[in-house]
Amino acid sequence: MGRHFLVLVAVLLLIGLGIGIFWTARLDVPKPTPWWYGKKTIVRAEVWEPGKDIATFSMTMPKQALDFLYVFGLRSKIDMDGHVFSLDRTWKQIQRLPRGQKLHFQQDGATLSMWIQEPGEKMPPDSASTAGATRF
Repeated sequence: MGRHFLVLVAVLLLIGLGIGIFWTARLDVPKPTPWWYGKKTIVRAEVWEPGKDIATFSMTMPKQALDFLYVFGLRSKIDMDGHVFSLDRTWKQIQRLPRGQKLHFQQDGATLSMWIQEPGEKMPPDSASTAGATRF
């Protein structure tokens, strides 16, 4: 019985090591090490429409959950009234943002802004114009 237990533990350790190597290789953490590495961070998304003084749509997601979706190749989409935004295509851009900077995507006059921040951190008002925004 003791021998079977040791073999089981060894197999479980090898499986855990394999998952760790797969996770690290697939996650593709940017170099040099980004500011959020090793911290519990969140990803924020807001949709701003012309003429509105508050965001039409806003959500907060733990970054770890989105990392999990990306690593295992699960589709992650945001459907906003018929407009579908795929996080799979832009996740690498979002991860490479400097602290305090937002990534903008624009369609039909509405602007989707996404960024990474620590929970409780206050973001300054968005001073960037949407002239450089990417269409989604």
